[in-house]
Amino acid sequence: MDKVAVIAIGGNSLISSKDKIAMEHQLKHVQETCSHIAKLIHMGWRVIVTHGNGPQVGFLLRRAELGVKELP
Repeated sequence: MDKVAVIAIGGNSLISSKDKIAMEHQLKHVQETCSHIAKLIHMGWRVIVTHGNGPQVGFLLRRAELGVKELP
């Protein structure tokens, strides 16, 4: 039987502190996480990756709400 790992990336797992919510910080966390996922795959794990939602979805929703005021 194959080993399977289900990994949710996103949400608060990409934000280490309230001072580091910028995309550049989140990208750093994604790169680190992906290196761990690559190791699992190399070890023979079957990996399923999903997004954890969290604050990123809220940020996008808020951005869309604010943008409505800018549209004619």
